[in-house]
Amino acid sequence: MQINLGWGFTIMFCVYTCSKTSGGHLNPAISLMFYTLGKLPLSHFFYYSIVQVLGAFVGTAFAYTVYLDQTHHVLGDLRIVAGPNGTAGLFTSMPAPHVSNTIAFWDQVITILLYYKYIL
Repeated sequence: MQINLGWGFTIMFCVYTCSKTSGGHLNPAISLMFYTLGKLPLSHFFYYSIVQVLGAFVGTAFAYTVYLDQTHHVLGDLRIVAGPNGTAGLFTSMPAPHVSNTIAFWDQVITILLYYKYIL
């Protein structure tokens, strides 16, 4: 529950912060939606998408820095992607090992469609 609230408040804060300048686009899929609907010029779409990806890298670098001492304490110099001591979950969301690529794909498609439905 705490993680869900943390993500929710983070997204809310970011959208409110960026809504005056960019409309609060935090995801390239949302920018693509606005471009395809004619509400965003092509130049802005490319600019927003590049900045969104760069922002993801900056956020990942920040998370890496915040958790560096903890991961070093638990794993030393070893970095493990998944499992009980996996650290990749600190930087990205990923499906569980038993989830097929087909299910993961449809999860993303449905999520983006829900974004579209509730943003418009």
